[in-house]
Amino acid sequence: MEMRTFLLFAVPAVVVAACYTGGAPDPSLCATKAVWSHGNSESPMMHPGWACIDCHSNGEGPRYTIAGTVFPKYNELDDCNGSNGASGGLSVVITDKNGASFSLAVNSVGNFYTRQAIAMPFTAKVMSATGEIAMNTPQSIGDCNSCHAQTGNSGAPGRIVAP
Repeated sequence: MEMRTFLLFAVPAVVVAACYTGGAPDPSLCATKAVWSHGNSESPMMHPGWACIDCHSNGEGPRYTIAGTVFPKYNELDDCNGSNGASGGLSVVITDKNGASFSLAVNSVGNFYTRQAIAMPFTAKVMSATGEIAMNTPQSIGDCNSCHAQTGNSGAPGRIVAP
């Protein structure tokens, strides 16, 4: 099996408010053909694609230091289920400013998150059995979906994608 490595470009650390209250998209518009449709119910599978930390900063739910969603395509809509990390062997590896690295599991709808303290800035990469996609420019804000939105913000190409 060939191992592929990709490098993504710099994304400035900017938080964009993205808590949205619209309904879930039509599943046929999603690469996975599945959506989150349970409103703001507490779940690790909730709202793939939303700016997790921004929404969780209102006192509801756990506070995360890093959180986001891995998708199969760059232009997925909010609430489309992302890449199934539970069956696809996906992880997001964070390396902090001191060189400490740790791996975040990607769940069945593509979400990943941690409450672990992070020495900022950090770098990140998505890893699978077939390769990795790395963002090597240090970041100081862990709300990954704030830049990695459907059309991308602050120079991001769109969603975080699996290799």
